[in-house]
Amino acid sequence: FQAEDGIRDRSPSRGLGDVYKRQIADLAFWSAGQHFNVVESCPLPAPIRLIFNMFSGIIAALGHITELTPRNDGTPTVRLSIEAGQLGLDDVTLGDSIACNGVCLTVVDTRKNSFFVDVSPETLSCTIGLDAPGPVNLEKALRLADRLGGHLVSGHVDGVGEVLRFDPVGDNRLLEIRAPEALARYIARKGSITVNGVSLTTNRVNGACFTINLIPHTLEATTLGHLKAGSRVNLEIDLIARYVERMLNPNASDASEAG
Repeated sequence: FQAEDGIRDRSPSRGLGDVYKRQIADLAFWSAGQHFNVVESCPLPAPIRLIFNMFSGIIAALGHITELTPRNDGTPTVRLSIEAGQLGLDDVTLGDSIACNGVCLTVVDTRKNSFFVDVSPETLSCTIGLDAPGPVNLEKALRLADRLGGHLVSGHVDGVGEVLRFDPVGDNRLLEIRAPEALARYIARKGSITVNGVSLTTNRVNGACFTINLIPHTLEATTLGHLKAGSRVNLEIDLIARYVERMLNPNASDASEAG
């Protein structure tokens, strides 16, 4: 699926090299406008705005879905009311993006310490954790000047994995997940992967299964502490791996319809 406010170009006929060169040129032009303080005459081009609508996988707060309400506009879209916890909404405006359990969603309203997002049936069918009241991991979209503490995360879920083990190892937890087979080739030992919006490093990889060591802070600061064998989780593969494969195999079909 594609995020509510995201567009993924699936056309294999476009040359990625040409596209990237143009986007880099656009970004350089925009940066010059920033430097000379003429932002109004040098707005950030739409393709660059899309590329930099990113996250880091460092969860900022635990939120809570409090209500799901069907829209009254004749569409099957559902509106979620989410308590923001310690996220802070003073700088959040309509149209901003917030990752909820790793899914990039668009803010359509704010009230006190809650915000509202609209979610399509397609998104609900391809993700976990947005279809019922409960806790969610929250992260605001990055700004260009923000520190990248995790790795580049798009908020476009590539598939849903299953927890095989969640075993105590001292104060830590050993988490083993089985990913969809189509994602296996993107998962590498000591590589990055996003689980329910959390940037994590894989310790071992065996086919489509991989293990992760979760430290106490991650268990306390995210929803991952509530996992158990049989739980399902949202997975997003490393963005760099996705683009490397695309450049090496420009005519290949998509690895996953979920992403």
